Amino acid sequence: GRFEQVSADAPVSVVVRERRDGTAVVCVADPTRLHDEVTVTWHRPVRSVLSRPVTVTGAGTGRTLRLTFSGLSATGGVTQRTVVRPA
Repeated sequence: GRFEQVSADAPVSVVVRERRDGTAVVCVADPTRLHDEVTVTWHRPVRSVLSRPVTVTGAGTGRTLRLTFSGLSATGGVTQRTVVRPA
């Protein structure tokens, strides 16, 4: 589903927080532990990915940020944090 500037292809929890230092943190969790692979899109220009957990198996930047997570069901529902630099 989609809410404002964020969409996901599975029902997961997504929080995006822009920080004063010019970075943003994208937090993704599946508390149900039912979804192994999820793609989350932030419909905002992003220049680069600064750090990401091992569960992020794909990251696309540019006009939008697209993060593909694999192995989420093995994380026990723990939040996965990715730090990016918006354009």
